[in-house]
Amino acid sequence: MSTLKALKTRIQAVNSTRKITSAMYMVAAAKFRKAQKKYDAAKSYADALTHTMKALPLSVFDESDNPLIKSYTSGQTLIVLISADRGLCGSFNGQLFRKAKEICSKLVLENKPFTLLPIGKKAFEFAKMNYSHCLKESSPLLLHEILYADVQTLFSKIETAFIQDGIEQCITLHNEYSSPLQQLPCHSILLPLSNALKALKPSAETSKDIPEFISSEPQFLDAFLLQYLQGMLWSSITQTLVGEFAARMTAMDNATKNCDDMIHSLKLEYNQSRQARITNELIEIISGAEALQKG
Repeated sequence: MSTLKALKTRIQAVNSTRKITSAMYMVAAAKFRKAQKKYDAAKSYADALTHTMKALPLSVFDESDNPLIKSYTSGQTLIVLISADRGLCGSFNGQLFRKAKEICSKLVLENKPFTLLPIGKKAFEFAKMNYSHCLKESSPLLLHEILYADVQTLFSKIETAFIQDGIEQCITLHNEYSSPLQQLPCHSILLPLSNALKALKPSAETSKDIPEFISSEPQFLDAFLLQYLQGMLWSSITQTLVGEFAARMTAMDNATKNCDDMIHSLKLEYNQSRQARITNELIEIISGAEALQKG
């Protein structure tokens, strides 16, 4: 009797959990569609900026005295770590933090100092727990509250650190959104642009596509570089946001399916126990009736 009651209670508890995971899946799906529209717009903008950057001739960068282009041989590394604000999204945050530990450990082995600029509540908690002495912010920057208008203020902090605080390079570390089922951690060089340009590999063929500008090349370049860097940062933020909701959808869908499997197993065990109990009672009744007949 106690076994049947315990199984019934457990079935009700798992069923309640299933309702929660199912509801969280639907909420994540609704937020995912909204975040995907934002990401698609940011990706189109970032692709256009990258195309323009590739099309610019190298002579424009060689002749520029913009401090964001020049590289420094020594100094700190600024790591912009972008994560989700919440958990319950599978390995989305865990795999990112493992990658962050690998990069930080490598810098420690090379005796290179580094500073962490976390974006997202989980990134702030990770940095505070593991690298509190390298933490640049005293309070978390919440990912879901950042708008494109806030990127300018955020990038100004990075720019000031790079120019005034002796930062050798600035890298962004986030989960790259490939599909709703796959988000893998990646890092890219944000500053200095001399290192970022090597990855872009601008060619002479694409330089034909650049229109002529009324302003001088240095004026255009200074304004364009700010737009380019802010666009890349915004693209990384929107990728993380849409990836978080996609990962949460997958995690909650898997949790709901696991609940269904568990409920099925528990109901089977409950029915077997119930049938065994009924069989035992029937055996006792029949045995008692036979004993009365013999007596």
